[in-house]
Amino acid sequence: MTSSPHIAVLADEATLIIDYKGSIIQKIEEVGISLCNWAEGFAICNQNVKFLKFEEGVYKVKGTFDLP
Repeated sequence: MTSSPHIAVLADEATLIIDYKGSIIQKIEEVGISLCNWAEGFAICNQNVKFLKFEEGVYKVKGTFDLP
């Protein structure tokens, strides 16, 4: 479960962050094949895992883990 007030949606060219009304509030130039919640935001997985955290009104990449 996440404490994030938003929903992340994987799209063909980016990851979209939407609010509970379905409005796009942020477009993140990260493309993934898998998405999951973590305690403070979202993790986007492709050839690596990027952790997005909600800070100062926007989501920022806070860490990257390269997959073998």
